[in-house]
Amino acid sequence: PAKALRLSAIALLAAGVSVVPFLCLEGPRRYTALREALSLPLQQTARVIREKRTISAADRHALDQLFHGRDLSRIYDPELAAPVKWAWGDDGRSLAEWKKFLKIWCRLMKRCPADFLQAAFSGWYGYFYPNFRAAEDQSDMADFVPHERLHGIRLFLRRSGWGAARNALLLWTEAIKSLPVTGLVYNCAFYVWTTMFLAGTALFRKKYGVLPVAVPMLLTLASSLFGSINGCMRYLLPMAAALPLLLTCVVAELNGDGEGTLKADASGRLAT
Repeated sequence: PAKALRLSAIALLAAGVSVVPFLCLEGPRRYTALREALSLPLQQTARVIREKRTISAADRHALDQLFHGRDLSRIYDPELAAPVKWAWGDDGRSLAEWKKFLKIWCRLMKRCPADFLQAAFSGWYGYFYPNFRAAEDQSDMADFVPHERLHGIRLFLRRSGWGAARNALLLWTEAIKSLPVTGLVYNCAFYVWTTMFLAGTALFRKKYGVLPVAVPMLLTLASSLFGSINGCMRYLLPMAAALPLLLTCVVAELNGDGEGTLKADASGRLAT
């Protein structure tokens, strides 16, 4: 157990070392990474606006300025944070603006905790609900992607001649998703519940050797819950890739019961 805990700590430290430089260097430059990380607070704020809760005139005026006058109650989508995220802006915001927003967010959290929880659960349940279809699969990009970006995508597909091939590939993937067995490959809940079952079984049997694999996978799920799309499979791709490794570790640990442990023979001597 001690060795497994040390390996888990090393894995967490390595992940932190790889992320912190990006946040320190990239974050202050444009703050786009901060916007992605704070998708949930943006959604929770929009939820309060949509529910028409009582907000001070000063906070409402500040939110109008921060979101460029966009009506958050109309663009709010419980399962997709992209509309609110784009309303915040893609060109980066100053640290002072983020601080101003977070102060308002803290005040709203004290006044409307139920709305905050509902906004969070509305963006989480797709990771645990079987056969859930992510909002990005059901939405038109034109609903929330800036016009200049959307124009560039369409222009590339038209000029390159890849538009027809892309549409054919989309039809093929949709067909795979609709099949009972192969559809599991695209199902977030399959990976989440399988990972939790395997990790839980091993930990219940006190097989802590699975921690170096299970902990990063569960952290992937935790970070996905704070993403901008509910039940987004591409957020869980690291978990999907690591699932065979976790299964192998759990089977190896469970089959190793009694092997390599000290046992006392009839004479009282210890034998391996």
